[in-house]
Amino acid sequence: MVVDIDKLISKANERLTFTGVSIKREGKRLVLRAKFPPKPNGATADRLNLGWHSTPELIKKAEAMARKISGEIDLGIFNWEEYLKNNYQNLNSDNSIKFPNNLNYPNNLEFQNTTNYPNNLNSKFHPKQLILTCGEWIEKFEIDYFNRRERNNKSMSTWTVEYYTVFKNLPKTEPLTPQLLKDLALTTKPDTRTRKRYCMCLQALAKFADIDVNLKPYSGNYGINSVKRRELPEDINIATYFHRIEHPGWQWVYGMVAAFGLRNYEAFRVDIREFKKNPSTCILTDSKTGPRIISPYYPEWIEEFDLANIRLPLLNRERANRDLGGVIIC
Repeated sequence: MVVDIDKLISKANERLTFTGVSIKREGKRLVLRAKFPPKPNGATADRLNLGWHSTPELIKKAEAMARKISGEIDLGIFNWEEYLKNNYQNLNSDNSIKFPNNLNYPNNLEFQNTTNYPNNLNSKFHPKQLILTCGEWIEKFEIDYFNRRERNNKSMSTWTVEYYTVFKNLPKTEPLTPQLLKDLALTTKPDTRTRKRYCMCLQALAKFADIDVNLKPYSGNYGINSVKRRELPEDINIATYFHRIEHPGWQWVYGMVAAFGLRNYEAFRVDIREFKKNPSTCILTDSKTGPRIISPYYPEWIEEFDLANIRLPLLNRERANRDLGGVIIC
């Protein structure tokens, strides 16, 4: 059967998307392309000639080498002299790769054998896992997250609430492993929103780090039917409580939440200029569900609560939505 070498290289480069290192074929030989540090003589370089023939087996080894080099570059420990000294252009007779001595990797490590990996996790070996810690992967994930979306109140809230609240429970200085991700997911109660969120976020991190783990079986059966029915106060009680709030700013916030059914932080996302012109409708400029126009549940509350007289509390409205919501005390 004829093997499509270029297709194998293309597939490998897809898996290397976030590493900053790629595999290229020059003639019949493989090279790695990346933004390498300057060579010892000060010359710049964007390629490392492996000297390996373009075979399926050596493409796999080139991919593993690319991951290792990516980690070294990220940590600032890439050393040209080690590569030149170890002569990566030739494979050892035992069909393994020699690692630079300054990284303390086991010699003659077989990439198809995971028994040399700490704790024998029975997963595919990726050299980058030995280099990058949980904290470093989280930092790279966050950078990529905001490279793909605008950093605003909405995206900051999503990052903080949905991702970082999960990631912060990972041990920052330990290598990111499949078992570590699974163990953290299983610390949450089954069939809950928390378990579902942990599995979703940790799976996203695993995919980003190219770690072979499947957390979907542990996400549980949480859904809309799992939500408990909320007990809401009667309308008369809502209106009565408004007059018990002494602080005029928080009283206005309470009135807006009650009259328009806003989320607690959304009172700070009201288009104040438009609301002054027409207080019968509320325009939100930034919210979890995006900008929108809202009509009041009880139009008479606008007048009763004197909502046209805008009295916002003095605080930083540039804070993330979650932070603003956390200070609502009414």
